[in-house]
Amino acid sequence: MTDDAFDDFGKMGVLGDMLSGLVGGLAKSGILPKNTPEGKLLIAQSELSDLRKQEGELLMEVGRQAYQQNPSAWTQDNKLKLIYLNIAAAQATINEAKREKEQAATANASGSRATSEANDTNPQSHDNQNDSRLIAFGKYSISTMEDERGIDLVKMFPLLGKSTDDLSLEFLDDGKCLLNMSAFDGGMEEGTYSVDKNTITIIGSNGSNSIGTISGNTIIIELDGTKQVYEKRM
Repeated sequence: MTDDAFDDFGKMGVLGDMLSGLVGGLAKSGILPKNTPEGKLLIAQSELSDLRKQEGELLMEVGRQAYQQNPSAWTQDNKLKLIYLNIAAAQATINEAKREKEQAATANASGSRATSEANDTNPQSHDNQNDSRLIAFGKYSISTMEDERGIDLVKMFPLLGKSTDDLSLEFLDDGKCLLNMSAFDGGMEEGTYSVDKNTITIIGSNGSNSIGTISGNTIIIELDGTKQVYEKRM
């Protein structure tokens, strides 16, 4: 694992936060042997990451206090004011995008209900959907989760008292799916899924989409810089 490993986790969104917590917890848990090169490296990297974070937070607070005491004394005052204006504009854009997303989600939900009602009156269409879902039907446990450097994060699970069953997917025959996030101290999340040939699309409760490939008893999902391989339980 390189010295930039912890910084890279910050670029991976929610999943990155969970992975960063997993690695940090492993380093601080005391269950990783400290007398091995791997253990020393992981612990030192975790401590360095924490110290850099503390340094950055402290310097920001010092700078903020100094600036607030006499803004005009700083040559960067005009630039900072411009940044504040840009921040306000960016926040307004975010708020508008959220509003549009909510409207789109409402429209999609209405369309899904209409499609579902149409399918209910069309037995052949309903049967075709069920046949497609049967390809993925069942429960899958994580097998490997490699990041961009080829590091398999699943190998850390036993060191944290976790198993591959603590990160699993279950596809039900009614189009719903369950995601077990116990490996990251999360709970059970519910979503929906659809299958088109060997492609499976998973829609989370927050509307996020994940697309995977079905190959026999394996589902492969590439998400936020990781390649996740799930194996079907037999």
